[in-house]
Amino acid sequence: RILRSVSVFAYVARTATGARVSGRVTARSRDAAVADLQSRQLAPVAVRPVADRASRGGRIPARRLAGAYRQISDLLRAGVPLLRALRLLARGKADRRLAAVMGRLADAVSEGQPLAEAMAAEPGVFPDVHVAMVRAGERGGFLEPVFARLGVFVEHQADMRGRVIGQMIYPCVLLTVALGVIVFFLVVLVPQFEQNLARAELPGPTRLVLGTSGFVTGHWPWLLGGAILAGAGLGWARTLPAVRRGWAHAQLRIPRVG
Repeated sequence: RILRSVSVFAYVARTATGARVSGRVTARSRDAAVADLQSRQLAPVAVRPVADRASRGGRIPARRLAGAYRQISDLLRAGVPLLRALRLLARGKADRRLAAVMGRLADAVSEGQPLAEAMAAEPGVFPDVHVAMVRAGERGGFLEPVFARLGVFVEHQADMRGRVIGQMIYPCVLLTVALGVIVFFLVVLVPQFEQNLARAELPGPTRLVLGTSGFVTGHWPWLLGGAILAGAGLGWARTLPAVRRGWAHAQLRIPRVG
């Protein structure tokens, strides 16, 4: 029981000389963590709990995120302060990860940090466009309609993604089966007939099939390594800002889907 009541807190503090230090401290509560830092002659600037793997693992579903945006908008419209709204969402039981994220946002806001900056500090949860819209809403004083529009936008995005994925499942299954049949034909069936046809005068298409089979069976390690390297190269290229921008422009030009 004692071990379960102990939490890990990430801190940013100042030393007696004004130097900025950061690290982690184990304590039973945030107040205990602050007292521990002060006993080390450190002035805490920010002390936040570090969520466990269960609360950080995985991406929050888009529909859950859209629901959270709509709830925040409804609470703000009803006159509930932002910090109180975040605390209420942090008590939710439907999604532990979402509740943990809202709790961390509430802690950051209570320490005086803007909500947009707190959202930007959650990698993989809030896209950059969401953070930018919230930042504009904070500066302009129209945060409630921003969350309302974000809820509608994310919900529409999830619906569109679901329809596209649903329509792509059948073609992908057909393509996978077709590729599997072709590979089985070239690797297993064609070599069995190659010796019987070696002395015969074969037409061009048949020689092409036999040559392709020999190339695949003789160089499959290189082909497999090349496919892996190509996949890794594409994954690395997608991390480059210029490639991501070009890919985004290409997606926007797709008829209807874009």
